[in-house]
Amino acid sequence: MAEQALYLYRTFLMERIARTLAEGSSSGLSSSITPRSALECALTRMITDVQLAVFANVLGVSLFLLVVLYHYISANHTKSS
Repeated sequence: MAEQALYLYRTFLMERIARTLAEGSSSGLSSSITPRSALECALTRMITDVQLAVFANVLGVSLFLLVVLYHYISANHTKSS
């Protein structure tokens, strides 16, 4: 599943780079960016420490709220008979 997601992501990036280069060439702009260098740049870009910290905190708070919601629903559940 991870390999398929990576394949789809790379395909998306290639299409985006091709579109960007086509728009640049159609407007008469000369571009020193080749598709290969643009792809390498896009694939090797990493998130910063701050972005990782924000993502981890948002994920943690979301999971905590889901646990609280689950316990609230299970505690207030009325059994029908």
